[in-house]
Amino acid sequence: MARELSMGSHSTYVDRRREEGLRSRERTIAQANEARMLFSKVRLSAQLRRLWGIISGGSIELPSGHDLLRGAIPLTPRPSGVEHIDLARVVGSEGRSRDFDRAFAPTRSYTRERWQRIAIAWMDGTPLDPVRLIQLGDRYLVRDGHHRISVARSFGAVMIEAVVEQRFALPETVRAGALVSA
Repeated sequence: MARELSMGSHSTYVDRRREEGLRSRERTIAQANEARMLFSKVRLSAQLRRLWGIISGGSIELPSGHDLLRGAIPLTPRPSGVEHIDLARVVGSEGRSRDFDRAFAPTRSYTRERWQRIAIAWMDGTPLDPVRLIQLGDRYLVRDGHHRISVARSFGAVMIEAVVEQRFALPETVRAGALVSA
C-alpha cells in the first residue's frame, strides 16, 4: 500500500511537470505568433509611411549619423553609466539608416528574425542590454540597439535604458529643431 502511494505521488509530480512544460510551450508559441503579427503590422506601417512620403514628397528615412555628425563638435568624453533616454529624442542611426524608418519601424524583411526574437524577450520580461547611443545636442543617434528601440517603440515604451558612448555639440549653424524626431 505504501508503494502505491509513493507511485501515485510520483505520477502526480510527473503529470504536473508535463502540464507545466505544455503551458510553457503554449506560451512560447503564443508569444512567437504575437511577435510575428506585430512585426508584420509595424513593417506595413513603415511601407504605408513610405508610400505617403512618395505621394507627399516628404522623407521618412532615418537620418544617417554620417550626415548629422558633419560639422558637429566632439565634447570631452565622460564616463557614462546606464541612463534612461526619452525614445522621442532618438532620431538617427550611425550605420543602419536604410534598415529602419524615422519611426524606427523595420523597412527590410531580413530584420524580421532578430526583431521577433527581441519582441519575444520583451514580452517574456527578459532583461535586454542597454542600447548604445551617440548624443548630438539634445538628440541621439543609435550606434547599437536599433531592433531594441524598434520593439520598445512598438510596445509603446517612452524611455529606454542606454549607454551614451560619445557626445557632440551642434555647430552654431545648425538649429536643434533641424533634428526632428519621428
